[in-house]
Amino acid sequence: MENRHERNIPIFEVKMGLEDNQIVYMPTLDISSNEKSLLALIEDLIIDIYEMSDEIYKVLQSETQSRISLSSSEGSETYIHRLKTENEIENMKNDILVNTKQTCKEALDYFKMYHKYSYIWLDDKELFMEHFLKYGRALTEEEFENLDTPESTLKELKEISLEKFKNQIDYYYRLHDEISEIEQSHVFRDWLLVDMKSFKFGLLNQVNHWNNMFKQHLVIKVKDKLQELEDFIKNTNTVFELTPKLDRDDFTSLLKILEALTKIREQEIPIDCMFEPLKEIVNLLAEYNVEFDDKVHNQFAELPELWMRLKKSAIQTRQEIAPIQEHQVGLIQKRIQLFNLRLTIYRDTFKKLPIFRVPCPDAYKILDRARNELDKKQAQFKELVTSANLFELTKPEEKLLNLCDRELKLSKQIWDFVYAVESCIEDWKTTPWKKVNVEDLEQECKKFAKELRQLDKDIRGWESYIYVTDLLTNLLASLKAITSLQNPAMRDRHWTELMRTTQSFRRKI
Repeated sequence: MENRHERNIPIFEVKMGLEDNQIVYMPTLDISSNEKSLLALIEDLIIDIYEMSDEIYKVLQSETQSRISLSSSEGSETYIHRLKTENEIENMKNDILVNTKQTCKEALDYFKMYHKYSYIWLDDKELFMEHFLKYGRALTEEEFENLDTPESTLKELKEISLEKFKNQIDYYYRLHDEISEIEQSHVFRDWLLVDMKSFKFGLLNQVNHWNNMFKQHLVIKVKDKLQELEDFIKNTNTVFELTPKLDRDDFTSLLKILEALTKIREQEIPIDCMFEPLKEIVNLLAEYNVEFDDKVHNQFAELPELWMRLKKSAIQTRQEIAPIQEHQVGLIQKRIQLFNLRLTIYRDTFKKLPIFRVPCPDAYKILDRARNELDKKQAQFKELVTSANLFELTKPEEKLLNLCDRELKLSKQIWDFVYAVESCIEDWKTTPWKKVNVEDLEQECKKFAKELRQLDKDIRGWESYIYVTDLLTNLLASLKAITSLQNPAMRDRHWTELMRTTQSFRRKI
């Protein structure tokens, strides 16, 4: 390592790279690592030198050594003995190992300067982009930890400006230039060269991935917006082709046309304003040598004109369907009136269902039938609401429908409690007196009672609620009696008196 006659060319090389989101060295510079380290490699070389010296015999030996060699079957003396016995050589070996350890530490300390770039290979790109598209910037560690908590003060942005994208892309270009200046190798103590090319190019590659992620997002945005508009124009024109053949009773086709007209009205301002921002994106990406294919350029040239034609066609279509629309308006109004009337009648029938009375042997079957019927009415309601919105009419009444839905859900909860408590009582009835676990049953009853109290207060007058509440009250009272009956102080005369009083009580232990 030293005294090489001023030929201070490195004699060992370590490669530095990026693997599995961490900096790695081959061989590793970490002398405590289980992997093959540079220190272990040099130790192996020293061992090899020692072993080689055992194969080299001395050419010139003393007279005594010669007589020993001639009379000994072991042959001439090798240099291994000298290596093991001379302190100078042993000290040289120790110096080499100490030098190696110090150099490894020096190198690791030196490369800590590159840990400032660790976010480039450690940060989650998809998560970063998700936050950027919501908040327009990266989140601090504290903001990220409080993201889904009441302490979070972050507000989502409706739209991320193109300037924010430009700033982000420019940042990665500056970072690329900065990393490009990193040295490709570094020499420590003249004898150890660390080849950094793999690390440097890996880091540059990661930066390019980050940069391309933002540029690609803008590319996809332009292509998707233009393609969505092209598809919308094409599909809407196909619907408008139904107009000349439209019959006054063809409600399905009329709905399709009205839906298309509504979408045009809703999208008119956003689409009118979309072309300039998209062109700004194209111009910005051109500064970074990102080019679009001919299809995109053709869409920019053709779609504005096609969109203007579609709006004119919409005006003409609305005029042509006006008489048919007027005819259908009358029919829909009658359907809405009829639905409101039937809903009022259904409400009266619903309140008379057996599930609101006690007893009700087939409560779950009745609940299922009621749910199916109510689902059908909710589907009819949604269909009428859609029609009312399209024809700009008053929507059907929703209050009674929601009230039935709410009461049906509450009734299901109550009957779940009823069957649970009744099942508990039936199990208790089959258990011998002395084996009844009064404490467990009492805790179960109190749990049921607590959950019942948490239900909506409006149901406390229902028969089913009163029934299950009485069941729990009576059961708790019975448990107190059982506690007394399980008392060791009970005698035969007490049991006789109990059976004579009740006339139906049988003692079963």
